[in-house]
Amino acid sequence: MFEIITRAVSAEAAIYAVQAGADAVYFSTEDCAPRTGKPSLTADELPLVLRYCRVRGCRVYAELDVLASDLELPAAAAQAEKLCRMGVQGLIVHDLGLACVLRRTLPDIPLIAGLRLDLHSTAGALAAAEMGFSYILLAPELSLDEIARIAGRVPVPVLVLGQGPSCIAHRGQCLLSALSGSGRDSCGRCARPCREKLSMGMLSPEYPLAQKDLCLAGRIPQLKQAGVSGVLLDGIDPLYPELAGRLTQLYALTGHSGRHVLPDEIAQLQRQLYPGGLTHGWIDGEAGADSFGLPQPLEREGRAALSQVRRALANEELRRVPVEFAAVGRQTELELAVRDADGHQAVVRVHAGVDPIGAGVSRAAVEDRLQRTAGTPYHCSGVQTARLEHITVLEEQLDEGRRSLLAALTEQRSVPPAVRVRPMPSPPPVRGQAEPPVMTVQVRSAEQLTPELAALCPALVYVPLEELSEHFGAVGPFLDAGVRVAAVLPRAMTDGEMPEVARLLRKLRSLGVDEVLAGNLGHIAPARIAGFRIHGDFGLNLASWPAVQLMREAQLETVTASLELSLTAVAAMAKPVGLELIVYGRVPVMLTDHCLIKMASGGRCVCQKGHTLRDRKGGVYPVLREFGCRNEILARDKLFLGDRRADWEHIGLWGARLYFTTESPRECVEVTRAFCGQTAYVPNNISRGLYDKGAGI
Repeated sequence: MFEIITRAVSAEAAIYAVQAGADAVYFSTEDCAPRTGKPSLTADELPLVLRYCRVRGCRVYAELDVLASDLELPAAAAQAEKLCRMGVQGLIVHDLGLACVLRRTLPDIPLIAGLRLDLHSTAGALAAAEMGFSYILLAPELSLDEIARIAGRVPVPVLVLGQGPSCIAHRGQCLLSALSGSGRDSCGRCARPCREKLSMGMLSPEYPLAQKDLCLAGRIPQLKQAGVSGVLLDGIDPLYPELAGRLTQLYALTGHSGRHVLPDEIAQLQRQLYPGGLTHGWIDGEAGADSFGLPQPLEREGRAALSQVRRALANEELRRVPVEFAAVGRQTELELAVRDADGHQAVVRVHAGVDPIGAGVSRAAVEDRLQRTAGTPYHCSGVQTARLEHITVLEEQLDEGRRSLLAALTEQRSVPPAVRVRPMPSPPPVRGQAEPPVMTVQVRSAEQLTPELAALCPALVYVPLEELSEHFGAVGPFLDAGVRVAAVLPRAMTDGEMPEVARLLRKLRSLGVDEVLAGNLGHIAPARIAGFRIHGDFGLNLASWPAVQLMREAQLETVTASLELSLTAVAAMAKPVGLELIVYGRVPVMLTDHCLIKMASGGRCVCQKGHTLRDRKGGVYPVLREFGCRNEILARDKLFLGDRRADWEHIGLWGARLYFTTESPRECVEVTRAFCGQTAYVPNNISRGLYDKGAGI
């Protein structure tokens, strides 16, 4: 069955979604935190919501909005265990380390691979399934054909985001909110700075990163045909919980009944509830310029439409749980019983009179009274009767018996099932390299690969796959100096782009390159099959020892710490594999499938030249081309820890990486010399990144 999963930002929203026909509701752990001026799913309401949904056969999932370090992992796992004991039936997880722990501690609870794992290829989805995820939530930047290809090859159900705020960034690859100090996407607290006024030049809009809300209600038949098992409905404003019911009604109309949602119905939804417009996103291929726009507040017509939803659903009871009744005559008693499909059952006995010469109570009369389940979550799927001859009973007694049966059944259904819990795995000893970390260098262009840089002898130099393939001669001085060379794989590459990536890898393999830097879960298996040694990049968001242990089991040589960890958390992390830390560079704050440079250039593809994005405070963010005509937005300030070697040099790291992007060849050399202790050079506009604060729960 096609599953409609609606976000419940409050108890009201959960009720509206359930009564509108949602198969499951999900809440974020962030939704349980009080929000000033807005309703939320409070700690007191959560047990009531779980009971309400459990009785009505609606599943409840919890989204764990956390990127947990070793220091935070026990608390995150304890929170998940508590929720499951309360009755949560599935967990949406965005953190590889936490997923590894939960698969061990809660073996019977289904795990859903969240959006921030950025799964956009068959290899990535297969890797997630192998890890133990029961459902795969695919990245939104996929076309219908790409979704169908993945759904047809993975052994677990795939889900897509059907409705909700569009994000221009690949989920899990955005640090813009975190670095601005206004919240963290990795912890469900993104402040959406992408919806602020920004400038990319005269031809760009005022809000070049803001996108309209996604709506795939009209594409459900195609998604079902493509093998998709369900959709998530997000973007429920806590101020308008009725929106959960309105969206659920629309998607259930086509997802359950099979009737197509008409274009006029989508137009009405947009006019009433999304005055800023709606977009289909990438489902048809490349998303066009019409997907950009700033969401607008609801107007009078929209509020009136939601009032109608409230009136229609608030006092309704959708009879969604099938039950079967039985009535058996036993001398002076009529035994009534009820059972549901989950094995719950209840029995009551009604005093009955005896009419030795009469025909007794009729079967039709018993069936008529037992089938009257209006106002309850139940509908009668059948009534079995036996030995009603010579038994007489009043209709009022049958009604009272039915009510007692259903009340007893409700109590049974309200009890959360027992949860099997295993001990949390113990981390290995906190240890790493005894000696200071080696220095590694990552460049963006062949021009930065100078003989002067090679003479400084970094242990490893990372070069983008396309750049290394096209300008392989530029690494000659590094190879002559004994420096190892690794190709940087694109953080985003779909199944359709894999043949080109494979071709470039074969070319480099023939030239003697046998190492790659992988920034996505979907990179690992293809690179290993191609015979490459693999290093894990920051895009994997590795924040705890179980995630690092997972990479060790995947045979990675080294891994890179998440850019959202504090140095304290990095020091405390157990390190089953050599851990690398980026200690210099303009770190990427966003990866987008949209070519913003093309949009700012009036539709001309000039992304090879790069561009800049400016905020209202005058901050400048470089915008560079990425593989597949994607764009990468870099931080406005340069991360620099060259003057704080004591903070990171002896915390067990294998390597310290210098991440060069927009620097000139001369500046690359000067920075490297500074980290080698040869100069006291400090660049302008430096930052400490998040290493002083970290992500937190």
